[in-house]
Amino acid sequence: MPNTPAVTLKPQLLYPSPLQPRKHFGEPELATLMQSIRKHGLLQPLLVRRGQGERYEILAGERRYRACAKLGLAEIPCIVVQASDRDALALMLDENLERQDLTVMEVARSIDTLVTNHFNGDQVAAADCLGKSTIFVRDRLTLVHLHPELHSLLDAGKLTIGHGVEISRVDRERQVPVAQLALKRRMSVNTLKGYLQLAAGGDAKPEPRHHRRDPQTVAEKLSAHIQAIYDLVDANWDGLPLNMREMLWGQFTSLTDFLRQKNPYAAAAVRRG
Repeated sequence: MPNTPAVTLKPQLLYPSPLQPRKHFGEPELATLMQSIRKHGLLQPLLVRRGQGERYEILAGERRYRACAKLGLAEIPCIVVQASDRDALALMLDENLERQDLTVMEVARSIDTLVTNHFNGDQVAAADCLGKSTIFVRDRLTLVHLHPELHSLLDAGKLTIGHGVEISRVDRERQVPVAQLALKRRMSVNTLKGYLQLAAGGDAKPEPRHHRRDPQTVAEKLSAHIQAIYDLVDANWDGLPLNMREMLWGQFTSLTDFLRQKNPYAAAAVRRG
C-alpha cells in the first residue's frame, strides 16, 4: 500500500464512506486544515477504493476531502486500494482511534458492526484485527446495549467507560436512575461498583485478602457502603416504623460524630446534600 502511486481525482468523483464511524467534523479543525492546505498543499493523499459507478469511496481522509472541496480544488491526490468492507471498517476505526477523533459511542457502534457483521460475533478476532485487547472490544460492545439516554452522557464525558460497564450490570429500567445517582454523588467507578454490590445484597465474590488489606481499597469500599446505606434509607424513610427511624438516626449520629473526630470535613462529605 505505501508503494502504490497516487493519482489525482476530481472531488465530484469522491464520496464519504457509509462505513465511516465518525459522524461529526468540527469547523475549527476544518478551518485550520484548510489554512494548511492553502499554504502547503495536501501533504497526505486520501485513501480510496472503487465504489459506485466511476466514483471512489473514501476510506481515509474524509476531513482532508472536505477541506479540499471547500477550497474549490479541481483535483485531489488519492491512493486507490482494494479493500473488503471488513478491512475498510477496520482501517477507518484504526485511523480515528489513533487520532482520538471518535466519541465513545461512535467507537462502540463501529466495533459492534465490525464484530457482528464481519467476525460472526468473534470478539477475539475483531480485537486482533484492530490491534486492541479483547477487554477493549468487550467493554465497548457493552456500552451499545445501555439505555439510550446514557449514550449522550458517555459522549460528553460525564460518565466514563468504566461507569458504563458497571451500570450495564443492572436491569435496563434502573440504569438511568443509577447513572443520575452516580453523577449526583460524583461516584468513582469503584464507589459505584461497591454501591451496586451492596444494593444487590452483596452477592459478589469477596476480593483477595491482600486487596482487602490495601488502605485505598478499604477506604473506597467503606465509602461506597456508607453512601449506599444513606441512599437506601433515604429512599425508604417514609415507610419505616418510628422505632426503626429512631434506631437508624442514632446510628447515623454516632457515625457522624466518629467521622468528625477523625476529620472535621468527613461528616459533611457523607451527609446528604
